[in-house]
Amino acid sequence: LTDSVSGFNSSIFKGFQSYNDHVERFGTKWNSFAKWEEIVHDETDTSVGFSFETAWSPATPVFHAIFEKYKADGCYISYEEGCAFAVKEDFEEGECYATSQDDIGYEDVDEDDEDAEATIISPDYLVEHLYG
Repeated sequence: LTDSVSGFNSSIFKGFQSYNDHVERFGTKWNSFAKWEEIVHDETDTSVGFSFETAWSPATPVFHAIFEKYKADGCYISYEEGCAFAVKEDFEEGECYATSQDDIGYEDVDEDDEDAEATIISPDYLVEHLYG
């Protein structure tokens, strides 16, 4: 699945002609990278979890195309720690029915400690995704 959403050579989006076409249709300026995929199938359900990184914006058109193509239920979460924003969209039968766009909240850290790493404390859906 992750290969089918990988930029210029994707099977979901065909016919890229230019950089601007890529930005408009894929939602970001570069192909995806750092891919990961997990498929779980049992007698009653199949679930797919996948992750990929993109440049400076969520690949929203890709997620919409995947959910629409497979008439899937579920959600996607996208976040950008540097700009401190997160997005979650929920889908049912391939249609988006809820969108949340939130600022990322971090715990306070000691500014004098150069090695301190801030922990994300909000929004809840991102905290659960990262630490739960």
